[in-house]
Amino acid sequence: MNAAPPRLPQLLLSALGARAEFREALLGDMAEEYYMRVEVQGEHAAHAWYVDEAYRAVPHLIRDGVKNLGLGGVAHVMGAAFKAYASIALIAVILLPLVKLLPHSVMGAAMNIVVSAMGTVAGGYLAARFGRRAPLLSSAALGASWATVYTAALLFVLEILPRLGAQAWYNFPSTANVVFAGPAIILVGTVLGGIFQIARRRVA
Repeated sequence: MNAAPPRLPQLLLSALGARAEFREALLGDMAEEYYMRVEVQGEHAAHAWYVDEAYRAVPHLIRDGVKNLGLGGVAHVMGAAFKAYASIALIAVILLPLVKLLPHSVMGAAMNIVVSAMGTVAGGYLAARFGRRAPLLSSAALGASWATVYTAALLFVLEILPRLGAQAWYNFPSTANVVFAGPAIILVGTVLGGIFQIARRRVA
């Protein structure tokens, strides 16, 4: 039979840190059902079923992955997130002098958003690479911690500094958009970076 279960969902489900026996049993059952559906309903319908079932399996694999990781595993995930963030920060420091050489018109608001998005994707990619035990959880951990720090720093600038009498040197077109869009970009970017890194691997 030439048809095979979709590769990317298999990889992503395998990257959530669940116990090997639990993960392999679940993926084995899904593959068996997939082949049966190919025979009866056709490859397209079987593919759609598999993707839908993969979404349903994610919470179970995450729950098992969190239990499986334990304190050492959690430290591994957070360590991977920290190493990825430190790597991106180092790259930013190295590239800063080059950015300063660019014309001011080039580094506008749109370009800043693009650069920030690329940074979060690269961070998620590195977190998944460093966090071998739970690659996708490592990328998500980076996104969550990064978004939390970003939001706290932004709220400090927008709320606390003016109360302390600091001059409002910032000029955001919409405070609400910045507060909510920033963390969303960070979370989506890091997870997408993790998915990209995982997608380059082979199904075990």
